[in-house]
Amino acid sequence: MSNENIERIIKNTKFTMAMEGLPVAAEEEDAIRKILKGELDKDAYFSSIREQALALDETAERAGGYVAYPNDSTMEADYHAMSDYCRKKGIKPMELTEDEYRMFIFPEYQ
Repeated sequence: MSNENIERIIKNTKFTMAMEGLPVAAEEEDAIRKILKGELDKDAYFSSIREQALALDETAERAGGYVAYPNDSTMEADYHAMSDYCRKKGIKPMELTEDEYRMFIFPEYQ
């Protein structure tokens, strides 16, 4: 793949991520570039990220909380209240029914 195509893919990816409110860090951009050039194994890279995310989630859960991006202004639900609700019911957020989840969606997103 040519460097021009790689840079176009990265530019389009960054644009798409920005539309979702998710910035692409320089280290992520470098990893994408290396994957596209065949210098980095994508499965190993994403496996490492998954392991880090799981470790962070487990740490937060042991502390009685959850992981969320603090600068995310597009949160559609009250995750603090949801976390408290789940802790009281002895369930994980992924186990909420659709109706239970809807109880925590902010009115402007309903």
